[in-house]
Amino acid sequence: MMKLNWTHSLVALAASFVLLTGCREHPAASPPASAAVAPAPPAKVTKEAALAAIGTNVILPTLSAFTAKAAKLAASTAQFRTNASPDNLTRLRAEWTDAYCAWSETQWIPDLPYFNLGVYLWPPRPASIEGALAGSATYDAAYMDQLGAAATGLFALEYLLFDQTNMVRHKQGQPVPGIPRPPPAWELLNGADGSRRRAYLHAVAELLTRRAREVEDAWKPSGGNAVGKFMAGGQDSLDKLINRLLGNSERALQEGLTQQIELREFKTFQPEDARAMSSGSSHRAVVAVMRGVKRHFDGGDGIGVDDYLRTLDPALADTMRNHFETTLKLAEAIPAAVEEAVKTNRAPVQATVDACRKLEIALKTDVVSKLGVTLTFVSTDGD
Repeated sequence: MMKLNWTHSLVALAASFVLLTGCREHPAASPPASAAVAPAPPAKVTKEAALAAIGTNVILPTLSAFTAKAAKLAASTAQFRTNASPDNLTRLRAEWTDAYCAWSETQWIPDLPYFNLGVYLWPPRPASIEGALAGSATYDAAYMDQLGAAATGLFALEYLLFDQTNMVRHKQGQPVPGIPRPPPAWELLNGADGSRRRAYLHAVAELLTRRAREVEDAWKPSGGNAVGKFMAGGQDSLDKLINRLLGNSERALQEGLTQQIELREFKTFQPEDARAMSSGSSHRAVVAVMRGVKRHFDGGDGIGVDDYLRTLDPALADTMRNHFETTLKLAEAIPAAVEEAVKTNRAPVQATVDACRKLEIALKTDVVSKLGVTLTFVSTDGD
């Protein structure tokens, strides 16, 4: 049996309005972690019923929510092209955070090729973005399709929307002075080349929306019907779901939490080491990721893997529910961007990591065995 380390598992991993509102849950999201008792599922939930419910009540709404958030952002960037103002920029930043959090909840969907979508490449390449901004090319669909992921996607939008002036490089834990940094985003978007920059911002948002729709269509019953294949996949689908949970959880937690602790400990932190640093939304993404993995396990308000587990071992199902709720609640208590919290208030970050470790132990030693899951996930943390 391969070894897994939840210390590098579960969870990934701005304007004042963004910081106050955070990632707003879409309608399909689960209730707050404080909800003590989930609705009672029907007796003797089968594996097939659990997979069908997750496909219908979690996977499809999660993809739809991301598409909707991306489309809303694209529509707002279209308005911003001709009506740029600081207030509209604040709204765009909030909508970007919503889209980023909605994307974070999709990571648990089996067979979703998220790295190949040009949606989630980190870090973005400023030289690639600025290269696309130079010259006189028209930002039509053909031009945007030939651009690489380094110049498009969620983090390219973040680069365009948020100030990069705080992306200060460090050496041995101390800021390195004298390195030129770009002006604030508003000055660039409203400056001499502002109209072209706003046009590119809109084109990137439109491309993001188009790709989101392509993925959603591939899963819809009326499209590629990947959801139907998942729902009818039996043990194979359950294996894929649990392995996806484990693999993406390791990456997400390492990038979102433990890496920040380690970088601060060894004083090697650099701006490109922290996802969503310029927007200050890394802690909100952690919550979204945790909420997403929990929903793909427990089905949100409906039937999930936990209910199938309950037919096999009621006590273990209760244990897992408590682990998930505790971990989500602790993630929600991280008070600020993770890269800042590990400097000034590390306790909530460490508490979340510790809770994830307990959840990992229960998952890999009890749940995987009870569900008969075949592990194909290969841990990259060396443990």
